[in-house]
Amino acid sequence: MRKYVLLLLAGWLFFVQVKGWSQHSVNVHDQMKFRHITIDNGLSHNRIISICKDHYGYLWIASYYGLNRYDGMEIKTYYHKAGDSISLPSNVIWKVFCDSRGRIWVGTNEGLCYYNEYNNSFTRFYLKGMAHQTDDIFDIIEDEKNHLWFAALGGLFLYIPASDSVVCFKSKDHGKLWTIPSDNVYRVMQDNMNTLWLSLYDNGVCRVDKDKGLIKHFVNIPWDNSSLSDNRVEKIFQDSRGDIWIGTLNGGVNLLNRSDSTFTRFIPDRNDNYSTRVRVIYENPGGQLFLGTRAGLYFYDRENNSFMQYASMSHKFSTLSANSILCCYTDDKDGLWLGTHYGGVNYSNFGYRPFVAYYAKDNDPNYLNNPSVFGINEDSKGNIFICT
Repeated sequence: MRKYVLLLLAGWLFFVQVKGWSQHSVNVHDQMKFRHITIDNGLSHNRIISICKDHYGYLWIASYYGLNRYDGMEIKTYYHKAGDSISLPSNVIWKVFCDSRGRIWVGTNEGLCYYNEYNNSFTRFYLKGMAHQTDDIFDIIEDEKNHLWFAALGGLFLYIPASDSVVCFKSKDHGKLWTIPSDNVYRVMQDNMNTLWLSLYDNGVCRVDKDKGLIKHFVNIPWDNSSLSDNRVEKIFQDSRGDIWIGTLNGGVNLLNRSDSTFTRFIPDRNDNYSTRVRVIYENPGGQLFLGTRAGLYFYDRENNSFMQYASMSHKFSTLSANSILCCYTDDKDGLWLGTHYGGVNYSNFGYRPFVAYYAKDNDPNYLNNPSVFGINEDSKGNIFICT
């Protein structure tokens, strides 16, 4: 049941919703307070591109200049060192990923490596079939067989640890069960049916049935509003309902209609063009969907089938260090970590709710109209009466 606040002052009755700071917000009690971690706290760079947690609980933070390991108190940084073969291949880190065996993989703009815990070093990992071993490694996932998939500038690569073998999938690999429409693979995701979804950089997205070799290629068709809104796909995500969401560079987010393979398009904020860049899609433990955009964090109102801003640099309750969100990670304690464009890391927790303070401010319905509160009570419907 929605709660309301009634303010009594000098014989006048005021009726104010606690629903938030504007008509386009979620309940203020559901707003999260964010803590900011930046270069001032020891990060190597404020542009954060990827985040993961290892088996020891360390948080690994990939940036545009170096890799960071955070233990909750201190940050250890790792860099590429010229002439040092056991350092990172490059300081530009696109992806950091911890597999089920506990190995930390690092994809860079100069190839792939993994972390050696025993001597605190890195080992280059060469992908058989890659034309240039210094090509970009953009994304890494692990499938239901504990095989690893690498999305790279030179194709899609499958690593099978049990046999220590690599299989390469490219657009012109005849003789394989399936080939992909493009060699430039930017993102890879596996859904709950074990189907692969690939972002092909500027060539849309494709769905791959690995066993049957069936491929469905989705692209933007300018005259068809039910097609993909933009060919540059930044994020592919499946929610707890099984729905596939596709975030794009400049076309907002797309919801796949599985019945006919068309899309429903959403622009989070029609009044802010920066909201069309959707790099992050995630779902909280309560099943609520959020988008990370260039204009901040947006919440999906399923009841009204629309988005509303949840957090930004100027937000009164959920304040971010930067509006442009590049990545996110949710840990096993319901912690949310957001990587931003030159704002470092923003952290909050779904399981913890700090006190919400209601202050007084003239001529603003989101605040009390007087700072002195002499009485508080609640009626049978859950409405709060505040006497000032």
